[in-house]
Amino acid sequence: HQRANARSLGDRGAGWVLDENDCSPQALAERLTAILGDSAGLQSAAENARHLARTDAAERLADVVAGLAQGEGR
Repeated sequence: HQRANARSLGDRGAGWVLDENDCSPQALAERLTAILGDSAGLQSAAENARHLARTDAAERLADVVAGLAQGEGR
């Protein structure tokens, strides 16, 4: 599921994906150098990530847990 989550962010321009099979120290260094050297790309990714954020995620999770503790959802 981690790969799917990463691809979802990458496909939406909110991050980058480097496949584990391609993740050598040199490949990682090259990718990071390219990413960090692209301030417009970083800004765009940050904006895209903000649009995808679920700012109420902790509250929603707490509601689910509380509901389960009270016997809801069984």
